[in-house]
Amino acid sequence: MSMLADIRYAARLAVNEWRFTLTLIATLATGIAASGAIFNVVNASLLRPLPIADESRVFRLRDYTENPGGQRVLRSNRVPNFLSIRDEARSFSSAIGLYRVEWSLIDGDTPLPIKTTLMSPGSLQFLGARIHRGRFFTPGEEEAGLDANAIVLSHSFWRQHFGGRDDVIGSTVRIENRLVTVIGVVAPGFRFPYDAEAWMPERFSPAAETSLAVFARLAPGVTRQQAEQELDAIAIRAEAARPIANRGVRFAMVPVREEFAGGQSRTMLALMAAAILLLVLASANVANLLLARGIRRAREVAVRTALGASRARQLRQMLIESVMFAAMGTAVGLAVAAPLSRSVSGLIPNTLRDQFGLAKTMIDWRAAVFAAVIIGAVGIAAGLLPALKISRADVTSTLRESSRGVSGGHRIMRLLVVGEVALASVLLISAGLMVDNFQRLMNTDLGLEADQLISIRLPLPPRYDTAERRIVLARQLNEAAIAVPGTRNAAIVSINPLDRGSFGAAVESEDAPLAPGQSAPVVNHRLVTPGWFATAQVPLLFGRVFTSSDHANSEPVAIISSRMANRLWPEGQAVGKRVRQARPQAPWLTVIGVVGDVRDTGEWKETWYLPYEQHAATLAASTMNVMLRSSVDAAATLSAMREKVRAIDPLLPVPEPSLMTTLWENAAVEERMSAVASTLFGLSGLLLAALGTYGVLAYLVSARAREFGIRQALGATPSRVLAMVLRDGAVLVMAGLAVGGVLSIAAIRGLQSAVTGTGAVPPSLPWIVGALLIGTALAASLMPARRATRVSPVDVMRSE
Repeated sequence: MSMLADIRYAARLAVNEWRFTLTLIATLATGIAASGAIFNVVNASLLRPLPIADESRVFRLRDYTENPGGQRVLRSNRVPNFLSIRDEARSFSSAIGLYRVEWSLIDGDTPLPIKTTLMSPGSLQFLGARIHRGRFFTPGEEEAGLDANAIVLSHSFWRQHFGGRDDVIGSTVRIENRLVTVIGVVAPGFRFPYDAEAWMPERFSPAAETSLAVFARLAPGVTRQQAEQELDAIAIRAEAARPIANRGVRFAMVPVREEFAGGQSRTMLALMAAAILLLVLASANVANLLLARGIRRAREVAVRTALGASRARQLRQMLIESVMFAAMGTAVGLAVAAPLSRSVSGLIPNTLRDQFGLAKTMIDWRAAVFAAVIIGAVGIAAGLLPALKISRADVTSTLRESSRGVSGGHRIMRLLVVGEVALASVLLISAGLMVDNFQRLMNTDLGLEADQLISIRLPLPPRYDTAERRIVLARQLNEAAIAVPGTRNAAIVSINPLDRGSFGAAVESEDAPLAPGQSAPVVNHRLVTPGWFATAQVPLLFGRVFTSSDHANSEPVAIISSRMANRLWPEGQAVGKRVRQARPQAPWLTVIGVVGDVRDTGEWKETWYLPYEQHAATLAASTMNVMLRSSVDAAATLSAMREKVRAIDPLLPVPEPSLMTTLWENAAVEERMSAVASTLFGLSGLLLAALGTYGVLAYLVSARAREFGIRQALGATPSRVLAMVLRDGAVLVMAGLAVGGVLSIAAIRGLQSAVTGTGAVPPSLPWIVGALLIGTALAASLMPARRATRVSPVDVMRSE
């Protein structure tokens, strides 16, 4: 019964002290939710196992060449190289190759784009896909390749376009010019690779030049170093067999987790460090609030002791109160952690989040529970320490001096506030750096004008397999795009520089031919139709741009970027020079123009541009990006474009258009999410620092009530008392800022090394952070200060 009485008493106190209760719960919830949410992101990105078996022994294999400076240029494997690895390497127990095509599913008269992955045998099982309905491919179907006419659908495509009907399994659908049987549906969440919506088996011809994503698993007992040595030997043999295609090509092994997480891992670890700082800050604030509350209750403890309450009973009461506060804060923190985790799930790399489905079940309660245990333990300890100290003190002296508090507790609380302000300043400085990084990225020169520029990506179906058909389609699409209302310019480019995907070519100049065995630098390979530079507003620096006279039967020509021109001819004129792909039989192309550099998915790279019609038979021409500069919104443009495309080819699907500004923002999604997350951390730290300052000053005003009363009785004005309290708050903040300035130096250096593109600290940032913290602290100090001015000297004297 006594336990129930203690619980009821603790609940009454929580209700009566509702301001304190809400402040403590908010502090606990902030620390638990924020640190738990970020840990979930780090867990999903770096720690949580992939569905791939033996993940640590699985690698992405890539072709690479070395630029003259020794830098590796990684690219996808070509089919012949993949076949060499699969058939010759003994270091791998299995190897798979896959690539993406965007075909059309013909449903009545409406073509529906379907992102399809063609793959070698055993790929779905290798990647850890699970079947939801039906079955995977049999060995016979995988051996037959596309001729098996079998397809496996993603769960999302099955639900969206077939309503999740079970009778779809075994039914026949038309993919391009094939009738294929749906044999299975994979489990929800799996869409690897390339956000795949369907998978089909493929037989890879040794003569094919298709680029593949290749994954391999080390054989038992084989080390990575041994596998790399064997790959070097295979690369040398491949170069001897195909010296033109494999000049200087070697094979790189990239751990599968590194391949998927990429450069985001450092950013996420930096945010995890910020979450830990916030957790420490929340713990300090909880400790401060409970310490102040415990000291303030010294008289109550003394009275209870004088009335016969045992020390054990007193400690139990304090423990119940601390546990109750910790439980309430934990409950709120865990409730907030789930939606907060979903809101920051954009920090998880797309491959892991959307293609392996790790974000769908990303809530790892262990993280939030861990944070709750840490803060709860701190809170319980902070609640018990004053009780332990007071319960040992002399009851008479405690009652006599109850209004003066415990001086040791005062020092501890002041130090905690200084620490809170220091940590808050580190969080705010870090947030300012991340926001500055994102703003600089958004305001950077792209080399083209993205505003009002719309791109529509059209992968060509297999029926457009000849240069003649592609040239006719390109001309028709160009004319159709120009005829769309609101269009000022229109053209076609093989690869949109701000969209996914790339295509490279090893290039040499006539003035500096490659030595035998020397690898050539790889540049971006772009095919464009006349008018593309005007449409994208890429400036012409020298020479001329392509015109309709640069057709399939005219002199082979090229336009190169400024960076490429400066490297090949640093002291001369590039126009009139000749370049070609680095292989003996490749034709020489005359450089007719030099244009400005364009950022390619955020990076400055050398680029050459070739007339689409002169290279329409090549693999690079199998994708068209119709680009329009239009004053009309994208939805209206899409509607008009679909009508015109339907008149050209009723079975050619037109996917959703992309605004170039949106593509650039999506390319910087990591930086945006980092800026948002760090800003939330900074503001949370600012809030916690304000709560800590308020809590300490409120307690100190209460503890110094006798002093303030005496001062006013001796003639001190309310304004002077107000200034005294505000000065105390300012001193704490200034001390915290001094400590935070030292800590921020280390934090800045860590961010600059961890997050790509982070620059120097803006000169105004420290002043802004300082002013923000001082202003917040003064605001938090104002209420306790005004309370101090209302202390009545008469009441103080009477209480004596």
